[in-house]
Amino acid sequence: MMYPSEGHCQSTSSVDDMLLKLKLYQKFNYKVKLNKLRDIISYFHTVCQRPNMARFLIERDIGKLLLPLVQHRDPSIGPRVLDIYKQLCGLDEFQARFTSEERLALIRNMRRMHSLAQIDSGVVWSIVQAFDRNNPRPMKPLIEYKRREARARENIVEKIYEVRNWI
Repeated sequence: MMYPSEGHCQSTSSVDDMLLKLKLYQKFNYKVKLNKLRDIISYFHTVCQRPNMARFLIERDIGKLLLPLVQHRDPSIGPRVLDIYKQLCGLDEFQARFTSEERLALIRNMRRMHSLAQIDSGVVWSIVQAFDRNNPRPMKPLIEYKRREARARENIVEKIYEVRNWI
């Protein structure tokens, strides 16, 4: 497939083609050449510069398609995929398409990407801030989730010590 140049106006069909390719790669467990994956990522970087193209991407829930790319064995790919999210999330037109529930879903999706790819949490946090700079409320559940997670870890450690003392 030919990738449109940055100066060329991209059509809906080219985005559809790209999303179809991503679905096929997902189906075949991403057994594709690394340069193909890099082509896809650079293509999405180009698309992210155009708010009118971002509209097509959100309608197809791009997060589900890009998540397996984050887990790819090449360590340079994960952060680049997250960078795509960051570019998309910074677009006002892109943000306007979300309800508050969808915002939370996107943040949860990023958290899942972070845990699977083991990428520095600061990267994910910066994406969340870029996405939700005008309305900090959706960040609260993320903070609460982290607190619950920390409490659960502490409880497990306490139980281990209790068992050791009992033995």
